[in-house]
Amino acid sequence: MEQVHLYKGEVAVMAGTEADHFFLVRHGRLTRVDINDKDSDYAENEMLGITNVLRRQAYRHTYVASLTTTLVKLDQSVITSRLAEQSKSFQALFGNIVGQLDGG
Repeated sequence: MEQVHLYKGEVAVMAGTEADHFFLVRHGRLTRVDINDKDSDYAENEMLGITNVLRRQAYRHTYVASLTTTLVKLDQSVITSRLAEQSKSFQALFGNIVGQLDGG
């Protein structure tokens, strides 16, 4: 676990980079920049990148700090090790939920 501090306009995640970490927004705000000019904001206590990590996909979008922002950067093992401890039925249910999420 690592804290990442960003100033307004700094890139947190670049589209196309390997998704080996996911992030929790501790303070501030991130904006997902989409090629179709659709954007989404991620505010305090929201997570991003977890779908990409679980699917082992690159990030599809670029995320930029829209305010001074602090992120907690979490390694994929944080979730995969916890998931491995769960029952097979829980793992299947969780997999179905992740399959319905839009990867960022």
